[in-house]
Amino acid sequence: QGYSPGQVHMGVAYLFGEGVPKDFSEARRWILKAAEQGNPNGQSLMASFCAGFYGHPKEPTESFNWAKKAADQG
Repeated sequence: QGYSPGQVHMGVAYLFGEGVPKDFSEARRWILKAAEQGNPNGQSLMASFCAGFYGHPKEPTESFNWAKKAADQG
């Protein structure tokens, strides 16, 4: 329903296999939804994905952009 903290929690659940099967692409999908809505936790996690963590290809520029968005919010 668009609640970004819930989307982050869903993403983290998939990231670590908490109550659901571990699935990095599903984790990224949920976390990206939150990040695009301006959720700083989602943006920080997207920076990690784009830095090459969790099996995602490295995208240094995208990683920096997501990290900056999160940092700009404190």
